[in-house]
Amino acid sequence: MEKDEKKDKKPKSNLLKRKQKEKQEQIPESDVEVREVIVEKKTGFNTIEVVLIAILALAFGGVVGVVLAYTAKPLSIITNTDSPSDIQEVEKIYDNLLSKYYGEIDKQTLSDAAIKGMIEALNDPYSTYIDAENTDDFDEQIYGYYVGIGTEITLNDENQFEVTNIFENTPATDANIELHDIVVKVNNEDVSGKTVSDIGKLIQGEIGTDVTLTLRRGEEEFDVTITRDRIDLISVTSQIFEKDDKRIGYIKVTNFASNTFNQFQTALNELEENDIESLIIDVRDNLGGQLEVATQIASLFLTKDKVVYQLNTNGIIQPIYSTGPGSFQKPITVLINGATASASEVLAIALQESADATVIGTTSYGKGTIQESYKLSTGATIKFTVQEWLSPNGNTVNEVGVKPDIEVSETENSGETDTLETDTVLQTAITIMQNNSSES
Repeated sequence: MEKDEKKDKKPKSNLLKRKQKEKQEQIPESDVEVREVIVEKKTGFNTIEVVLIAILALAFGGVVGVVLAYTAKPLSIITNTDSPSDIQEVEKIYDNLLSKYYGEIDKQTLSDAAIKGMIEALNDPYSTYIDAENTDDFDEQIYGYYVGIGTEITLNDENQFEVTNIFENTPATDANIELHDIVVKVNNEDVSGKTVSDIGKLIQGEIGTDVTLTLRRGEEEFDVTITRDRIDLISVTSQIFEKDDKRIGYIKVTNFASNTFNQFQTALNELEENDIESLIIDVRDNLGGQLEVATQIASLFLTKDKVVYQLNTNGIIQPIYSTGPGSFQKPITVLINGATASASEVLAIALQESADATVIGTTSYGKGTIQESYKLSTGATIKFTVQEWLSPNGNTVNEVGVKPDIEVSETENSGETDTLETDTVLQTAITIMQNNSSES
């Protein structure tokens, strides 16, 4: 299958706020476009990750949360021989269930339920349990790639799985697949009545292995065998706007994955080679990603003496400085909205407070806490809140958001139907950059 290409069923601000209150809300699979969502599985591997969580309901899995900051360390195990009485009671119940329950019982199911119950008891929308299946999808947000064939497949109005996009430089590019082909079978298994998630699991596999799709094109039905490969997700796009002989660079960032910094740096270098005089960075509807990546991108604009953000650990404040080089010193604007969250907020407020960038749009989501994440031996993941991050000047972002310097509301249909001419936020930024370029 192919998961929602971040091609943008874009969440609106009010939807994102609702997701904070209803953290396990699921989006019906029929509402999303999908592409292959396959990530190489990690096995026999326990890690602890420090993560900053943004709210994202993964449409294909109904899981809340996308990783923002990612630091892997060995999982430390604390052994306490004097277990508190409440823990001893849990252990007794566990032992009694295993030894006395009259029916069949699965040890792992009991353990998972206990862990999930503890996390849910925190009553914290950012502390979550993600099962092994959805952890794979979660991991894709971190690494910025999946294993598949490189097509986008959508459940159309006739409940058929239709090929709606073929990505360049992927296995599907050279295969006998065309837009609007209908997927009938995967590996000779009929897909009628299946969900997009089912299709994805049929298409998924290891790099270098084959998958056979039975396609219908008009009246013709035929098989196509394709070798799976790594597909890098595109999270950065760019272009140049020319207005009154002024060249204004524009970079859109949709996610902060492992490969986003390289994509951003390449885009910025190309824009500078084309003699841009100012830059617009668009992080609207960007729900986050890796904190390290946001820091790397901010560092392109901040010298090493500038603060990117601060960490608050039980009242102890630690500034996190730019790693440099901070070589781009032209006027910058950053576009935000109510669905700008986590890593996007880190970047926006870092440039606002430490690089004098002008922030335009509406107040961002306001996700300013940090979670610690454990990947369990089962492949599941748990996360719970351990820290708060603050702006470079020490301002609170959590539940407050980043305030724009210039407030501009988006058009009612902003996102899927906006054009350059109707995007009021972008047009405002272009006008401001035109004037700044004229004055410089």
